[in-house]
Amino acid sequence: MKVFLSKYIGFCEGVRRSIAMSYDEIRKANGNVYTDGDLVHNSRTLDRLAYAGIHKLQDDQSLPKNCDSIIVRAHGVTPARRKMLGALGCRVIDATCPKVLRIAGLIKKYSNEGFHILLAGKADHPEIIGLCGYAPDEKITVLSSAREVSNLKTCSEKIIVLSQTTFESEVFEEIANAVLKRFKDATVKNTICSSTINRQREILDFIQSGCDCIIVVGSKFSNNTKSLYNTATANGCHSLIIKNSQDPELANTKKYNCIGITSGASTDYQDAYEIYERLLLVSE
Repeated sequence: MKVFLSKYIGFCEGVRRSIAMSYDEIRKANGNVYTDGDLVHNSRTLDRLAYAGIHKLQDDQSLPKNCDSIIVRAHGVTPARRKMLGALGCRVIDATCPKVLRIAGLIKKYSNEGFHILLAGKADHPEIIGLCGYAPDEKITVLSSAREVSNLKTCSEKIIVLSQTTFESEVFEEIANAVLKRFKDATVKNTICSSTINRQREILDFIQSGCDCIIVVGSKFSNNTKSLYNTATANGCHSLIIKNSQDPELANTKKYNCIGITSGASTDYQDAYEIYERLLLVSE
């Protein structure tokens, strides 16, 4: 069995930044440090943060009296949520990924210029929920597939297509093409982040190199992890989402001849490398 390891495994820049900011804050804080929901979508990473003393504040949870600071998750929040957090009386640390903030700025800009924003992504994902807060409800529509474009009402406004940072590139292209076919003057800006694009492209390279299975190391709750899984399966390759080197699903890999290993953007490098080492032992 051949085993290939992605050169893009480990945290993306945005996740690495948010984690570093969180550890820095726990060193400086006089009281408890909370994150506004899950900082990232990876259970092992969250367990490590909790061990360091960084707690998660649920949406319906009252703020503890000894809270020193709240960290805004890497996915970002709505302006209204940010204002609410600021009114709680403790320090707010904005760990939103800069690439998400860039999209938020584009949504605000184009909404103010009279555009209707078509945002490609998963409607229930925290990033999309946060981004939708930067335009009035009637000025923004979330699309998860090209099929949904036919349901759009005829629009006299100018249209721009943007994307969630971790969306599947192939699905975004399908949506963009469907929009341009129906609204020929629409503007398209691919705002999928480079980390996501690079990982998705490398999966296609693995498949072209003969891999018959792609292992995506990460959490099944992570959208970028699922996007990588979907990229592999959409291109006819078996894929597995593996949590860590102790995951029992690793036993199902012996039947494959060539395996490519990649990881979600919120997965630690070590978690992916341990799986690589374990499979190398099996392949010898």
